[in-house]
Parts: sequence; structure tokens; C-alpha cells
Amino acid sequence: MLTHLQIVLNAKLRRHEGFFFTWVDATESGNGRSSIWLHTGVPLFIQYSSSERHEINREWLDQLTASANSANGLSLSTEPG
Repeated sequence: MLTHLQIVLNAKLRRHEGFFFTWVDATESGNGRSSIWLHTGVPLFIQYSSSERHEINREWLDQLTASANSANGLSLSTEPG
């Protein structure tokens, strides 16, 4: 998941496009929804738990990119297939 998000975030921020990133909170946090505004002036740190590179699911990447380019912003969805 994180690799796919990194690709989408990188593409948006390289073009200096600010956007909201939204996800559903875990049940332990109340099952709500959280959003964060991202733009090039906000530092972004991504840390992986291993050095392994993961395969990219092109369909999921396209879904996330379309979401990021929508008026509602990037919304985290489950991987298709």
C-alpha cells in the first residue's frame, strides 16, 4: 500500500499540486475518517519496515491517481483483485 501511495503523492507534489489525503480510521480510533492537506511546503516522511521492493498493481495505482485528481482528493481504497 505504502509504495502505491508514495508514487501517487510524488506525482502530485512534483507538479506542485496541493490536495487532501483521506482514509478511514481503525475501529480502535472510532471508525471515523481522517484527512490531511498535503502540498510542497509540508515535509513528508515515508518509512518502510523492510528494504524489499514490492510489485506495483497498475490498476490500483490508476484508481489512487484518479482519486487524487478528483475534487475530493486522494482517498485510500483497498487493492483491487
